[in-house]
Amino acid sequence: MNTKIYKLLQENLAQAFHLPKYANIQINADTVVQDLPWTPARYKKFKDAVEAELHLPCDYVGTLRSIVDDLSERY
Repeated sequence: MNTKIYKLLQENLAQAFHLPKYANIQINADTVVQDLPWTPARYKKFKDAVEAELHLPCDYVGTLRSIVDDLSERY
């Protein structure tokens, strides 16, 4: 797994869900990203931040591990 991409995604996910009401959300390699409690604005902000860094579009479907693997192949 590409640790640079994993760290980028994990940090942006943690930032997206930093509110106290999301304190019980644990983000790790097996987190299914599309199952997180997204709002449209939160998802867009997360997606835009990651794509600005990597310059790669992605739908962020699947586990964090599978998304990192996909992005790593295309990076």
